[in-house]
Amino acid sequence: MERKTIIIISLIIAIISTIYLLLDFFGIIRYIKLYIFSPVRYIKHYKNLDKNYKDRVVISLTTTPDNMKKIKPIINSLLDQTIQVDSISLCIPYGSDYKVPIELKDAVSIFRGGKGGELNALKSTITREGESTTRIIILGDDSIYGKDFIETLIEESNKNPNNIICVGNSINLKKGSMFKTDFFKVDFIDDITENITPSDKINDYFKNHKKIHIKYRENYKII
Repeated sequence: MERKTIIIISLIIAIISTIYLLLDFFGIIRYIKLYIFSPVRYIKHYKNLDKNYKDRVVISLTTTPDNMKKIKPIINSLLDQTIQVDSISLCIPYGSDYKVPIELKDAVSIFRGGKGGELNALKSTITREGESTTRIIILGDDSIYGKDFIETLIEESNKNPNNIICVGNSINLKKGSMFKTDFFKVDFIDDITENITPSDKINDYFKNHKKIHIKYRENYKII
């Protein structure tokens, strides 16, 4: 093989390697894998992850019939984390429109009943979790979550145990928020209806509660 050919091949390999490293650095390779692979691939690794907290931590989210078709990479991103939680639950209404893909059934706990979007997911989780110290993470169904996103929320909660942890300038259940069950009273649960805007309800209810607002830039919208 001529020297010139070897140099060209070496340059091509170097360029491809550099592109791959850049894509990997910015999370694009991970993003693609989350779409391709089954949750089964991530479950075994997830169960071996450590916990850096004492109290119970649960993740809860809901979805729509349209987004149910796109939920797999979101669940994969919650399994592909640096830390595990005690439960990942998907809270959805009854009905054939909410058919859960078979490959997700070992990855999440499915709870049926009620409507009301993220507020219903929150209500459902509060009523199930009896311990006052349980920490509840409510997430949206439109984002791929960064690899250390859950650990970031938990670390902030560890440092500020009496505060709500939220992504952004206000409580946004779609972007991610963490509460303790004892932050809520019965009146919150009783006052949830389908016509309430989740962001208005939650921010009004906790207008006097201390909050920690964090910035996290490694969550990406689903395609």
